[in-house]
Formats: sequence, structure tokens, C-alpha cells
Amino acid sequence: MDASSFCPIYKWGQTDLDVIITVEVNEECIKSHSVSAEGKVEVQGTVPKKGDFKLILDLYGEIKAGATEARLLPRSLRLKIRKLHQGETWKSLQKQHIPKPAQVSCFSHSTQLLMTWPGLAGAQRFRLFCRQ
Repeated sequence: MDASSFCPIYKWGQTDLDVIITVEVNEECIKSHSVSAEGKVEVQGTVPKKGDFKLILDLYGEIKAGATEARLLPRSLRLKIRKLHQGETWKSLQKQHIPKPAQVSCFSHSTQLLMTWPGLAGAQRFRLFCRQ
């Protein structure tokens, strides 16, 4: 993340199979997004009156980048990223050595929320964290 740019709020959660990241910016503000086999997530765009942003995440665990699903919603981008090792619980979204100076937890680690994703069998429960 470039220190001079705007940092959008993003939330993340996990199931036994997937990590789900939601970047809280309007659909029209997203210019590009990518997920690499090495576990790098990159989202770029511009938010009016706030400026350009380039969110780069170095994911905690191994993933199947080719199985990523992306959904542009009116107020967010949602990435559903398949974990390489099913059933593994990630301790954090990013690797431990990654500095996170602009990230603040909005929910405690014990907070359980229900989120839905089209194609899942009902609402699956997973931990949700918010980073800023």
C-alpha cells in the first residue's frame, strides 16, 4: 500500500473452503483486481474526493488462485478465494511479517456473523474481520 494514497476499508472472513474479502468502495471506483498463485491480492481504483488507491494483500495461507470468484456489487467488490488446504483456519488475513499500520479491527476475533454467497448451501457461518 502506497503511504500517500487512500486506503479503503476491507473486511474478511473464512469458511473451511474459502477466504472472502470485501473491499468497501462503490463498483464504479474499482479499476482492476487480481489474485496471483503466490497469494497476492491487488485491487486498484479511485474514490472521488479521497483519491487513488492500490490495496495489496499478501495472504496468510496457500490458495487456488484459478478458483477465485469476483463479484462487483453496487457498494463493494467481493472476492471469494479458495484455500489450498481445506479445513485450515487462518490466524490472520495476511502473513505475520506484513506491517499493517492502517489496519484496525472492527470486530473481536470471537464475533460470529452470517454472510451469504450465491451458490453456497444456505448461509454459512464464518468469522468476519474488518480492516481499515
